Amino acid sequence: GNWLEIASPDDPAVIEVGEFAVDEHNKDTNRVTLAENGQKTIGNWLEIASPDDPMVIEIGKFAVEEHNKESNDTLKFDEVIKGDTQIVGGMNW
Repeated sequence: GNWLEIASPDDPAVIEVGEFAVDEHNKDTNRVTLAENGQKTIGNWLEIASPDDPMVIEIGKFAVEEHNKESNDTLKFDEVIKGDTQIVGGMNW
């Protein structure tokens, strides 16, 4: 299995598959991912509901570690105060 880029992310069939994936994710995690207007929409940025979620904290720590590697800096992770996530072919943080 090679992965192929989606030629037209705005194609209604692609959006339908994305919405299905979000619905299934929500069922598995008991979370609801909604756009600002209440619609599950690929591409929208949504506020992270629980900044203290262990996955959010893990991503925050990773981001600080990567920043330190790339900039030769010595920042220390403390906590996630707030953030946004984006529904794409996965999730952007």
